[in-house]
Amino acid sequence: MVGMTRSRGSSAAAGQLPPSREDSRPVKVLHLTTVHPATDNRIFHKECRSLAEAGYEVHLAAAGTVTPSFGVQTFPLRPIPDSRLRRFATGPTRGLAVVGASDFDILHFHDPELLPVGILAARRGTRVVWDSHEDYFEQFRQVGGKDWMPHSVKGTVGSALGVLLRNMDKIAAGVVAATPSIASKYSNARTVVVGNEARLNEFAGCDPRPDSRQILFTDWCSEHHLFAELVEAVAAVPEVLLAVAGRDMSSPELAQARSTLGGRLRVLGWLDRQGLAAEMSRSFLGSGLMRDTPLAIDNSANKVFEFAAAGLPSLLTPTPANLQHQRRGGHAYVSTDFTARGIGRSIREALESPETWWKKSKSGRAWAHEHGDWLRSEAVLLSLYADLARSLPRAGLINR
Repeated sequence: MVGMTRSRGSSAAAGQLPPSREDSRPVKVLHLTTVHPATDNRIFHKECRSLAEAGYEVHLAAAGTVTPSFGVQTFPLRPIPDSRLRRFATGPTRGLAVVGASDFDILHFHDPELLPVGILAARRGTRVVWDSHEDYFEQFRQVGGKDWMPHSVKGTVGSALGVLLRNMDKIAAGVVAATPSIASKYSNARTVVVGNEARLNEFAGCDPRPDSRQILFTDWCSEHHLFAELVEAVAAVPEVLLAVAGRDMSSPELAQARSTLGGRLRVLGWLDRQGLAAEMSRSFLGSGLMRDTPLAIDNSANKVFEFAAAGLPSLLTPTPANLQHQRRGGHAYVSTDFTARGIGRSIREALESPETWWKKSKSGRAWAHEHGDWLRSEAVLLSLYADLARSLPRAGLINR
C-alpha cells in the first residue's frame, strides 16, 4: 500500500552522506515541471522542501511562485496551458529552454511531456531522476482512446511515448514512483517508492466535529474524482453542504454544481496549508472519491492521508486501495459502489452516529502516525539522493 517504501539497488542510508559534492560545493538540484504549479503538494511541499531541509541547493522551475521561507529557489514559468494537447506540444521546448539556461548537478523532472528533455540531458551526462506520479505505461498504452488528441495520430503518439518511457527507464540515474504497482513497471536499478503521505505537523491542530455539516472536496472537479456523483449525492441529503477548494474554479462541472446546490455550495478557491487545515476543522467528511482505474489499485487520493492526519474521516469509493483504509485503518466511510446513490448512503451513515464518527476520527490519526507519515518516504528520497551525490564527479558541473 502507499506509505510503504521500496528501493532496488540503493545501499546508502538517508543522512549517511552530507549533500555536497566531493569538491565541497552543495549539490545543486533542479526540479522541473511544466504541468504542475509551483505550489504542488508532492513536488514542492514534500520533495523540494525535504531536499532543501537536508542541505541541498534546490531550484524549482514551475508556473507560479512559492514562499522563499522554505529555502527553495523558484524559476517562474509561464502559466500552464489549458489543454493537454497544447502541453504536449509546448512542454519539450519550454523544458529545454530551462535546462539550457541552468547549471545543476541533478535534474528531477515530473511530466511525461518532458521525457525528451530528460533523455537528452541524461545522454549529455546529467544525473536525471524521472518522477512517475502515475502509471504512464498504462496511460500510453491506452492513448488511442483519449479524446484530447486528433484521431489520426493517436496510435503513433501512444507508441512513441511508450518508446520514450522505456528509454528513460534505461538511462535515468533514478526513478521515483508514487506507488509499488507503478514501481513494478520499471527495471531501473535505482527505482524507489516515494508515496503521498502527509506532513503530520501541518494538521496536528485540526479539530473537526461530527456536528458539522460540511463535506470538503479538494481535488479537480472531474470525472476521475466523481465530482458530478458527489454533487448529486449532496443534493439528495438536504442537511449537508459541499465546500470545494482547488485551482480550477471556472470549470463547467463547478458551474453545474452551483446550479444544483445553490447556497449549499461553498467555493473556496485555492487554499494554502493553513487555510486547508482550517477548512478541515469546519468539516465532518473529506472527499477522496476516485473512479475504479488501474491507478486506484494501490493509490488513494493524496488528501486521504491529510484527512487522516487531521482526524477527518474520508468519504471514499470502493477501489482496492480505499478498501484497505476501511479494513486496516477504520477511518473512512466507503460506499458500496461508485454511484451517487451509494455515496449518499455513506453520507447518511456518517450523520447517523457521532460515536462511530469519533472512532473513525481517532483511528485516522493513529493510522496516519503508523502508516501515513511523510517521514517514511522522505527517508527513501534522501537515500536515493545520497547515492546520486556519491556518484558526482570531483570537479565541474555535470551538464557541462
